[in-house]
Amino acid sequence: MNKIIVLCLDSLRYDYVTPETTPNLLRIAEEGIFYENCLSGGTATLESMPVILCGLREYDPALSIMARLRRRGYFSVLVHSNPLVGRNFSKGWDDVIDIKERDWGQRRVRLRRLLRKWVPHSFLTLIRGFYRWLQREEGYLPYLRADEMLSATTRIIEVFNDKPLFVWVHLMDPHIPYYPQDRSHQGCPKTHEELADLNDKLVDAVHERYKPTTEEVEIYKLLYSLEISEMDKAIGRFYNSQDHYDMLLIITSDHGDEFGEEGQFSHHSNKFISVLQHVPLIVVGVGKGRVKTHFSHFNFSTLIMEAVSSKTTTNVEKKGISNLL
Repeated sequence: MNKIIVLCLDSLRYDYVTPETTPNLLRIAEEGIFYENCLSGGTATLESMPVILCGLREYDPALSIMARLRRRGYFSVLVHSNPLVGRNFSKGWDDVIDIKERDWGQRRVRLRRLLRKWVPHSFLTLIRGFYRWLQREEGYLPYLRADEMLSATTRIIEVFNDKPLFVWVHLMDPHIPYYPQDRSHQGCPKTHEELADLNDKLVDAVHERYKPTTEEVEIYKLLYSLEISEMDKAIGRFYNSQDHYDMLLIITSDHGDEFGEEGQFSHHSNKFISVLQHVPLIVVGVGKGRVKTHFSHFNFSTLIMEAVSSKTTTNVEKKGISNLL
């Protein structure tokens, strides 16, 4: 495999991978292997990423998939727009590209944490309202959308041409704040102010300062699905634009999201419940089929190494896949 591309779809839970919401993901899955019972190693990014990248509870760059692939001649690139990913998992890569280069963005995240901890909630609400008034709509998002991320990834792939390349692309669209571009869907809030207010309430709910109404929870689910749908379209365009020869494409998620099923929202607590732990896993380039038995992200790096070693694999039962089940 000359090109290994991993698309990590932050916060995408398995039960939202449906024909209505993710037709492109399911189309891609038909061209590869679809693991129907993949379990993340943690239910928040800080806990799940070490498991995916290293097969360990603690992140160790020397034991990472990047280090293993480097010994086979691969150049590794992390592409992201998430300061948490960059801050905690950038060591061990040959290159790290923060598409939304933003020292200010990282300071802003730290400032928000300090404000939540020390400022009275009523005053924090006023600060957020003033800050919102200063922002343009896209400036509200703390990350870049999938289209921009994947366009940059395409340019990176083109630069490397036929050289061995491992690219990890961390897409943030399903992560809070939920802010879809197309808001024409019935029931979807239309204005920036409405969406920002709902997301502020959701952040407060994550920190147990607010209890969303039943109606608000349904709106959050709608916004989440719309974000996923827009990301799915971007992934479809990216997939169609690629030369699939000698390419291994893996699509998965680090964890899911919660809408009050177990009393909380988003993925603030590392607790092992299905909506947070059950994630999609699609592997294209080593055959076709569906795997119904359980697969753990602890075996993620082994799956890649086996695929690299078994270029002639043609179905799920042959060497390189079956021994991981």
